[in-house]
Amino acid sequence: MTPHQTNLEVQGAWEYCEGMLPLVSRTFALNIRQLKGTLYQAVLIGYLLFRLADTLEDSPELTEEEKIIGLSAFANLFNGTLYSESLDPLIHLVKGKIDSTTPEGDLLIHGAYVLTCYAALPSPYRDIISRALKESTLGMSRYQERKLNQSSRILQLKNWNDLTQYCYYVAGVVGKMLTNLFCLDQRLTPLQKILSRYHIRFGLALQMTNITKDYPADLGRGWCYLPETLTQYVKVTPWDLLANPSLKRAEITRFMIEKTLPHLDGAYRYIERIPPELKPVRMFCIIPFVLAYHTLAFLRKTQNPKLPRDRVKGLLRLSETFASSNYLLKMDYEQTLRQIPLPS
Repeated sequence: MTPHQTNLEVQGAWEYCEGMLPLVSRTFALNIRQLKGTLYQAVLIGYLLFRLADTLEDSPELTEEEKIIGLSAFANLFNGTLYSESLDPLIHLVKGKIDSTTPEGDLLIHGAYVLTCYAALPSPYRDIISRALKESTLGMSRYQERKLNQSSRILQLKNWNDLTQYCYYVAGVVGKMLTNLFCLDQRLTPLQKILSRYHIRFGLALQMTNITKDYPADLGRGWCYLPETLTQYVKVTPWDLLANPSLKRAEITRFMIEKTLPHLDGAYRYIERIPPELKPVRMFCIIPFVLAYHTLAFLRKTQNPKLPRDRVKGLLRLSETFASSNYLLKMDYEQTLRQIPLPS
């Protein structure tokens, strides 16, 4: 805690943060709640802080100039000693522009609660989270600058390397942060080097899955994360896809899955290195991994980006089984991927 915080203030802030988690992401609430103790608190608060940055980046109510200012101000919060009132200039920037009745808007307006909980974390956890936040937020800002400096209303990424770089800033950095947090546990410290080979791929796998699902909505916000390399090959433009979201959807999905598979392979290798006795950490990783590859298989088969609710419940039950068996997880992963025909 900072000198200005009381136990009662931290407790109230923590209750707010726990209550907001399932409102801003039901999926991540499922796996974050698998964790225990200080790791649970640190990952929850780290996730909400990243969610604050994402809200600034994604908000259609803010101009690119305002997003750049906001992201820079947010990154600067983590340069020195942090007090919750440091968020006031950022709130002043967005108040009246972002809809505070949405969970994301409410979280941004009440972000001081998240910072109060962050300040109450032990310093090794804060150091890891702050490094990741600064790297990610400044990376997001660079893409906002690109959009600001171009004439088209839609910014399209150039090629696969450009997409990988963007995914690194918004998700690969999170993979690094999580590994560093996990490895504060002495049982995982010896595995940090091997986990570090795959943690960026884990983040990229989840982000590219999201892009594959959500690119029609992203186009509506003025962003085409499908690179020119892909759209030129399938002979469409971002404007074509904006006008007709189903245009070439099957073909685009196949190519995106092909590019996502190496990252999913890395995510599996990450999970298999975590010993079964660390079930909370394994479950934290298994749930989004399983949902990601089943979502891609379902999307490829049906062109529907959303798994049915009963299917999700079944996969969550399966994840419990996979927590104690790499063999069963690998079998399901490989069998599910066989349902996904790749481009010829």
